[in-house]
Amino acid sequence: MTLARSLPAWLAACLLAVVQMSPARTATHAAVQPQSQVFYQIFFRSFSDSNGDRIGDLKGLMSRLDYIKQLGATTILLTPLQPSPYYHNYFATAFKAIDPAYGTLDDYFAFVRAAHARGLKVYLDEEFQYVAGGNPWWSESICKPHARYVDYLLWKDAKHCVAEPFLGRPKWMGYDGKSYGIAMVNLENPAVRRYFENLLLFWADPHSDGSGRDGVDGFRIDHMMDDLDHKGLDKNLFADFWTPIFKALKARRPELRVLAEQADWGYGTDWLTRGNV
Repeated sequence: MTLARSLPAWLAACLLAVVQMSPARTATHAAVQPQSQVFYQIFFRSFSDSNGDRIGDLKGLMSRLDYIKQLGATTILLTPLQPSPYYHNYFATAFKAIDPAYGTLDDYFAFVRAAHARGLKVYLDEEFQYVAGGNPWWSESICKPHARYVDYLLWKDAKHCVAEPFLGRPKWMGYDGKSYGIAMVNLENPAVRRYFENLLLFWADPHSDGSGRDGVDGFRIDHMMDDLDHKGLDKNLFADFWTPIFKALKARRPELRVLAEQADWGYGTDWLTRGNV
């Protein structure tokens, strides 16, 4: 994954992931049959602006739902909505939140209800293998080995002053022209896995009653790797991180669908089998 994203490459990767995952899923879960869907992807920042600030937002998207429906789309795939210093909103400064430029949590749930009222499904794009500078897991842990969230990130030094950087670079240019760090999350920490399991359950079933009311219909998982960035620091993720999360989601919402951006799978048979996908 790079900060400058190519839409054709993204779509190709996503389609490849679906094609490669289907045989393994069919063999393991024969009773679960995916329905045909026509996806309309929304790049949020540039889609539809409702208040004249030249930034797309949730109210603007709501105003275009009938148009999307008329095109024949059945499913809306949203790029990330979480706060981030980057224009695409990957690399979050908070996970259970909406970028204020896009609206509020109330605006978000109003959008989901409006989409569902028109028979449209909603998928969220999720990326939480990294955090950006400003995320409290990082800012509250620097040089503090006993901080609450210090073990939520990976560190290069024993004093926990230098976080493990994304792709080896300490800083990346943000949307505002300033440079920010991006740090790797410690996905082998059971507390981190529980946090993200609960996060996805919140988006899928906000009322925690199994109804899925106001919840999304599926997720796209960004940059899904078994050994994150081939560093040997976050490894065996299919079996130890993703599978328990997906099982929890399916237990709560059996009809929920998950797509993934394949990054290093090849044909994926071995890893998908070990991950029980």
